[in-house]
Amino acid sequence: MALIYQFEHFFRLKTRRSLIEQTHRFGQPTIRTSSNFVTKNPGQVAKNIRGNRRSHTPISIILNETRNDDTDALIKILQKVNLSDEIQIISRYNHDIYRLKEHDGVRIASPEAIMWQNIRIPFCSMHKSKGITRDIVIVLNMNSTTTGMPATRENDPLTDILLSAEESYPFAEERRLFYVAITRARKATYLIAERRNPSPFLFEISEDLNDLYQKLCPRCKTGELVKRNDRYYCANYRYGCNFTKRIQR
Repeated sequence: MALIYQFEHFFRLKTRRSLIEQTHRFGQPTIRTSSNFVTKNPGQVAKNIRGNRRSHTPISIILNETRNDDTDALIKILQKVNLSDEIQIISRYNHDIYRLKEHDGVRIASPEAIMWQNIRIPFCSMHKSKGITRDIVIVLNMNSTTTGMPATRENDPLTDILLSAEESYPFAEERRLFYVAITRARKATYLIAERRNPSPFLFEISEDLNDLYQKLCPRCKTGELVKRNDRYYCANYRYGCNFTKRIQR
């Protein structure tokens, strides 16, 4: 990546950098959200992305109650979107397609597509999604796990040796992949995460998610915090969550 970021340094003869700052794919708030996210890495090239003022491309987070199964959340999304639009499902890894179970009309047709109500919806990894444009993009497995986003599988030690300073920022490549994921859609992007363990990237892009989780128990992620005397208690105490926190005066 350093060869790209520092092109002028490595190739000194009459180099001129031209930034592509106009997008015809998506509009606000995706432009603002994606730009703010990716430029937190100081190694990224700063750009002033401009889009069509009439375009509106929201990013929505769908919290799933079920572990290791994104099917219900996917169906909720498909029931609300225009099925005549081009729809694409993507995820960090190819095997994430198997987070979709065969019920309520959902069927895995191949490693690259699912069927729902006789509609074929293509699936691919985030890497393969680079360069594509669809009306609606649905992202699976936006969870804080080793194979979620950011993926925390260990790199090959030889790969780490070859990383440049620009790539030493925490999860630099995962951040670029997430940027790709949230900039593929013309009309809307939907990010599916488990309520108990959403990706830290989602907290970076959503104030609403931060507000929600400040009111929820940090241990079970589902019960609301209840104030009693000088402590907060989890409303799920009757179901086994014994979280308490003393109120700071």
